[in-house]
Amino acid sequence: VYSGMERHDDAIRVTTEALDIARKIKQPDLEQNCLSSLAEQHYQKGDYKQAYIWQQNFVTLHDSIINVERVD
Repeated sequence: VYSGMERHDDAIRVTTEALDIARKIKQPDLEQNCLSSLAEQHYQKGDYKQAYIWQQNFVTLHDSIINVERVD
């Protein structure tokens, strides 16, 4: 919602809060969505370095989830 309104800082703040919750309740799928969203929000804001960092975190978690699913 905030991203569409060009309120990137608000979107980042809310998504970071959601990420904290996702981690606390151990929901990797939600965590993955938050990481992807943070990467996109920083990219749209023009903060490409931070966008890259969030994207790397997303890829690492995504790969971890895929590996766990393959083992199960």
